[in-house]
Amino acid sequence: MANIDNPHGFKPIGVIRRANKYDIDSSNTPTISINDLATKETDGNITRLSSEDFVLGSVITLTAGEAIVADHPDQQFEAQVNGTWTKISEGANFNITDAAGDATLGTSNQEIDFSSIGNASALQVKVLRLHNMPVGNVVGADANVVCIINQHQLGHGDGSTGLN
Repeated sequence: MANIDNPHGFKPIGVIRRANKYDIDSSNTPTISINDLATKETDGNITRLSSEDFVLGSVITLTAGEAIVADHPDQQFEAQVNGTWTKISEGANFNITDAAGDATLGTSNQEIDFSSIGNASALQVKVLRLHNMPVGNVVGADANVVCIINQHQLGHGDGSTGLN
């Protein structure tokens, strides 16, 4: 059975190691969605991550002008790959797609950018393994995987090299 193509951002999985409240500038464009990876700006507010930023964490709730972000450097996330996942890709580093969220649902459309696969420490996330889901997730196109943030704003160092 083929995987379902359903981008949904970066959902924290397992124990939420830490979550903190951050302010969002009302003037920020693009709009932040649930499960978007976010980055902290120099003014202390957050915005949706773009493809070249360091990562703060994933937005788990939104209220007027504020977001709760799962921001621990060791937090694991589940996300979809926008390409054809192979077992040999485990341990590699990737960037993310900079996609606007679903305006109707308020949820993220970010994915792991499979075309960016590499071992460079400057890539944003490290994929650990295929996500063990009860139904419908296999090696192949649009697979859901478990990842950690490699280029973390609150972590130590500038990321680690991947295994690819």
